[in-house]
Amino acid sequence: MERLRVFLGFALVCLVPMAAGAQGGDDRFQWPSFRGPLASGVADGQNPPTLWDAETGHNVLWKTRVPGLGHSSPVIWDDRIFLTTAVSDDPDPVFRYGPDGRMDRRSDRERNTWFVYAIDRQGGDVLWVREAVAEAPEISRHPKNSYASATPATDGKHVAVLIATGNLFLYDFDGELQWQVDLGPLDSGASYDDTYQWGAASSPIIWENLVIVQADQQEGSFIAAFDVASGEEVWRTERDLISAFSTPTVHAGPERAELITNGAGTMFGYDPMTGAELWRMSGSSNNTTPTPVVDGELIYLTSGYRIRPIFAIRTGASGDISLAEGTNSNDHVAWSSPRDGPYMASPLVYQGYLYVVATNGVLTVFDAATGERAYRRRIGQRGGAYTASPIAADGRVYLTSEDGDVFVIRAGPEYEELAMNSMDEVCLATPAISEGQLIIRTTNHLVALSNGIAPTMAGSKPSSTPFPENLASDQVLAFDDFEDGDLFAHTGVRWHTFTNGVSSADLSLIAGGGASTPAAARVDGTLASGAARGPLAQMYQPFDRGGNPVSLENLGGIRFHARGSHAFELTVRCSGVGFGQRVEVGDDWRLVELGADDLKPVEVPEGAALWDGARCTGLYLSRRGESELGEFWFEVDEFTLYGEDAWESRPR
Repeated sequence: MERLRVFLGFALVCLVPMAAGAQGGDDRFQWPSFRGPLASGVADGQNPPTLWDAETGHNVLWKTRVPGLGHSSPVIWDDRIFLTTAVSDDPDPVFRYGPDGRMDRRSDRERNTWFVYAIDRQGGDVLWVREAVAEAPEISRHPKNSYASATPATDGKHVAVLIATGNLFLYDFDGELQWQVDLGPLDSGASYDDTYQWGAASSPIIWENLVIVQADQQEGSFIAAFDVASGEEVWRTERDLISAFSTPTVHAGPERAELITNGAGTMFGYDPMTGAELWRMSGSSNNTTPTPVVDGELIYLTSGYRIRPIFAIRTGASGDISLAEGTNSNDHVAWSSPRDGPYMASPLVYQGYLYVVATNGVLTVFDAATGERAYRRRIGQRGGAYTASPIAADGRVYLTSEDGDVFVIRAGPEYEELAMNSMDEVCLATPAISEGQLIIRTTNHLVALSNGIAPTMAGSKPSSTPFPENLASDQVLAFDDFEDGDLFAHTGVRWHTFTNGVSSADLSLIAGGGASTPAAARVDGTLASGAARGPLAQMYQPFDRGGNPVSLENLGGIRFHARGSHAFELTVRCSGVGFGQRVEVGDDWRLVELGADDLKPVEVPEGAALWDGARCTGLYLSRRGESELGEFWFEVDEFTLYGEDAWESRPR
């Protein structure tokens, strides 16, 4: 199913836009920057898929291996995809993801090598790769950041690349370096502690004949423009602001163009050709990340650190347009809201509605013209963290969680979920869309999705024993013995793997199972640290295709066979809590029997929850913990779930 290409660098997956909205002369749709033309995130008429399956290959055109760590997004021009990556000499560079916002000063100060890649959009082949620079970073990065978080920008002839060292490069489409400029170290960090370095994230943009860079840092912030042809600095405007991580946007109005910037405490509009200030407005939060978005005659500026404002500003403003205390609009501000602004993800304006995604996965939708709230809803009715920005096409909105779940909803004033597609990998990148393809970058792969691609392996099969909504007391559910020669449970749902993004877990079917059965499932992996949730590698089975939770209130016990190199945890996840038991194994098969009374909370402090079997969503076999690091394997077979009465009368 997948075509694997190994890059010489670490993957880059993030959300940093470019303001240029240029399109090709032959009317091909381009995605030249983060979230496409003018950072809008909109690609109507491109018909990207709604449904796909990363496991089976359904609607997966190609999948290119990108080992490592990074957060820049892919950009697309015609049949070329451009992206950047940083390769650390540290074989296990620190990385964390998830909603944990606690201070964490771990970083990677080993030598990094930065690469620029051109990838064939049709087949996933690497067309060329260029090494930009190799050195030890002078500025530390946050464990959730990468040293190559800035997305490239292209105008169809050139590719502009900004890396964390402060070097700005311009390449042509054949990968030949045209010029480079050293901007000095970009010391971006926390607003509340100028010694707490986070690393840069703002991307360059290309407007007309200028490469524009917004460099907000702890001291000496500025925005500057460089001539595309020569690299000479055309203008530079100082900014009396501390660090921010947003990328500017250009709005080309009928009378003038406006270069729009977010920033810590203050937002600005500039003349993009001269850098002269046009307007300013106070009221944004610190640690500002979202990129400005323009729709029609309104500019949408959002931020979300401690305060969470949203502003809808009319284009063409001049001077100080800040709101008077106690007001939410004026001659230049159509409407504003003191809450619901996103911390990380940039907003989306689509078909008359403004979509903002909080880091905890709460989606709030407003009437874009009036600011009236249409609805607020937790995406997918589940928890999780969100860094990627929403995008839209053909009446659909795509929402990507850090866990790699891509929710597709219908655009409009009501929440209607059309699909949930799991990438089976961590994802902090904003996807790109062009000519029927949805390009998604995970921590390990670049994936092209397109309609009409047949699966290369079965995605599900008829269920001989569908998982019941309520397990009966006298029921014996032969959940899985792998004797059918595949990795599907008898409920018709495939087993999956999941890791913390730096660990690995490869699932396969082997000959010879427990109790002389013909086959068993095997996981080979490496448990590694460096993510917020700690070392984690697991094999899991969602109940009922990951749909509605089921009840195991009448569960008597679970029985299966296992062997392996190290102990693992068996966990049943119910009501958001993992209940289970550590399973000791060795080289020989052993029969494991766990009664319902043996299922203790393993993911929360002891005693914080009691097993009641309500709202159960899946079965997990996990290796976790700092004391368990290193390579491992385990094999399992013949999973059977028993109701209470059936458990008492089971074969002994």
